[in-house]
Amino acid sequence: MSLSRAAIVDQLKEIVGADRVITDETVLKKNSIDRFRKFPDIHGIYTLPIPAAVVKLGSTEQVSRVLNFMNAHKINGVPRTGASATEGGLETVVENSVVLDGSAMNQIINIDIENMQATAQCGVPLEVLENALREKGYTTGHSPQSKPLAQMGGLVATRSIGHSPHSTAQSKIWSLVWKQYWLMAPSHALKTCHAARLARTFATSSSVTKVHFAISLK
Repeated sequence: MSLSRAAIVDQLKEIVGADRVITDETVLKKNSIDRFRKFPDIHGIYTLPIPAAVVKLGSTEQVSRVLNFMNAHKINGVPRTGASATEGGLETVVENSVVLDGSAMNQIINIDIENMQATAQCGVPLEVLENALREKGYTTGHSPQSKPLAQMGGLVATRSIGHSPHSTAQSKIWSLVWKQYWLMAPSHALKTCHAARLARTFATSSSVTKVHFAISLK
């Protein structure tokens, strides 16, 4: 039997702590959509089911525990970071969905100049990573118009192509990804891969709920 909305919230609080589980109605409504519905959002019109909660993920352990709980109880999950998407992919179309907000996982793990690679957590804004690289005389080469808002997890999950004149055929996100770190229920195991154009094979999040918690670019 499926869990009630209240039971979902209570168990999430036990898993990650009450301070990381948001149930404020205004926040839930905002998290039921993405920028595809920007005009209705401006006018406070929300017609989709609002999620049961927004969970502010803070570590890979929390990601694993939350995903396993949701998998066990068949709860729909919507991973989210910068929320700059305009395609409707972040909408909570299923009743009592849980939004998995990875924006708090926002550390640049490593910038390896010798091998020309950078690794960042899913919540690192592209602009922050870009600025850190520019200080060293480098760039990601990926430059969508959403750069101030877009974060690494969402860029990879949506296979961002970049819309600015500075984005070339060689600077699409799938051409830059060298390694991904992600979790998918019910396994607790860390999934790591590295290969050319990796994002073409593994990056999309449409078929199952998985969370990319760190990305390496080359």
